[in-house]
Amino acid sequence: MTNKYNTTSQDWFNHIAQNVTSNALIQYVLKTDDKIDYQLLQKSVLLLIQAEPVLGCLFVEKEEMPEWTPAPVNADDVCCRIETENIENEINSVLKTKINASTQLSVKICLLENKKTNAIVIKISHSVCDGSGSKYLINQLATIYTRLEKDSSFVPATKVPVRGTQNFYDALKIKDKASYFEPEKAELVSTWGFPTSREMFKKQTFSYQQLRYNANDFRKMKQCSKKQKVTLNTLLMAAYFDALQRCLKPDDNIKELQFMIDLRKYLPSNTTQNVCNLSAILNADLPTKTTDFLELVKQTDKAIRKITDTDNFVHGTIAGDLAEEEGYETIKNLIKSDWETIQKAGNCTPMISNLGIFNSKAICFGEARIKDLCLISPAFFAPAFMIGIMTYNNVLTINASYYSPGIKHKQIAELLKQIDSRIKEVMG
Repeated sequence: MTNKYNTTSQDWFNHIAQNVTSNALIQYVLKTDDKIDYQLLQKSVLLLIQAEPVLGCLFVEKEEMPEWTPAPVNADDVCCRIETENIENEINSVLKTKINASTQLSVKICLLENKKTNAIVIKISHSVCDGSGSKYLINQLATIYTRLEKDSSFVPATKVPVRGTQNFYDALKIKDKASYFEPEKAELVSTWGFPTSREMFKKQTFSYQQLRYNANDFRKMKQCSKKQKVTLNTLLMAAYFDALQRCLKPDDNIKELQFMIDLRKYLPSNTTQNVCNLSAILNADLPTKTTDFLELVKQTDKAIRKITDTDNFVHGTIAGDLAEEEGYETIKNLIKSDWETIQKAGNCTPMISNLGIFNSKAICFGEARIKDLCLISPAFFAPAFMIGIMTYNNVLTINASYYSPGIKHKQIAELLKQIDSRIKEVMG
C-alpha cells in the first residue's frame, strides 16, 4: 500500500480534540460464550485494514494539509489477546488506553479470554471515522471472520477511500459552497455546560456509567413513542434534557441541546461512503420551565423538526470545509485557544449521539454468536459532556463516558438516575 489520502476538516477537528476536549475514541465491547479463534481474528483484522486502506495509515500533521500516510502494519499492534480471570477489570483497563492516530493505526482489537466467556474490545479513532463508520467496520470484521472460517483463502476486495463532502454537496445540487454559505446559520451558541472546578486541572481518569434496557423495556419505549407520535430518539432526548435541567438547574427559560445527524442519508443510494467522518451538529432549543414531561416530549419533537427543516446543517458543514483554507496549524491553535475560553466560561453545550439500531439480531463471528454488544462513546473533559445511545439485539444502552474528577462520578450517577426515572415513568 503506497497511496496517501487527503484528510478532511472533520478529521482535523476530531484529531485535534484528542487530549484537548476528549479522548476522541469510539469503542465497543462485544461478549460471547462461544470460542473466538484468535489467529483467525487477527487475520480478519489485517484483511479489514487491507480492504479499507485508510485504516493502515497514520494521520501525518502538516502545517497546511495533513495526510493519511501508509505505515507498516504489525499484527500484534492491531489485534492482541489477553487471558484473564477478571474480564470486567480487563475491559476497563483496555478502554482507558488511547489511540494517537499520528503514531498508531486508527483501529485496535483486543480479545479477552477466560474459561467462561470471551470479550472483544474494539477501539476506533474518531480521526478516521464517525459512529456510522464504526458500525460498518464491526460488521465488516464479523463478515470477514465468517468468510475466513469457511474459506481460509478468502481476501476481500480493496476499496478506494471516499472521505470528503463533495458527494454530499452534489446530492443537494450545491455547485459553489462558498457562495451558498451563510455564516450565521453555521453558528452554534453554547450557554451552559457541566460545572467546572479546580478538579478539572488535576490528572483526569477515563470513566463510564451506563443504563441498559432489555428487550421488553425497549418494546415499551417504542410503544410509548409511537403513542406520543414521536420517534424514540425524541423521547430519549427529552428524558436527557429533563435530567440535565434537574441536575444543572439552569436559570434561563430556554437552553440548547446538541445532537448529531448522519449526512450519509442525503447521499444517493448508489453512493458508498462508509469509513469517514460525515456528520453534522445541530442545536435544539428547549424550554426549561416545562413541568409536564409529555409536554416536554412534544416541545422536543417540535424543536428537532424546526432545526432539521432548515439547512443549517449544510452551512455548518461548509464552515468546516472552508476552514481548511486557513491551514491545519491555524485551526489547531484556534481550537486550543477556544477550549481555554470554554473552560473559563464553563459553557459547552451538552451533547447526545444516538447511533440507532446496530443490528436487530445478533451478529456472529463464524459460529460464535455475539450475545451482547454495547457502545462506549467518546469521553469528554468538563465542561463538555455527551451521552451515546445504541441498540443491539433489542437491548438499548445509554452510555456516559467522562473524565473524572473534572466530572464527578456522583454527578453522572444522579444524571442517569433522573433519565431512568423519566423513562420508567412513561413506560408505566
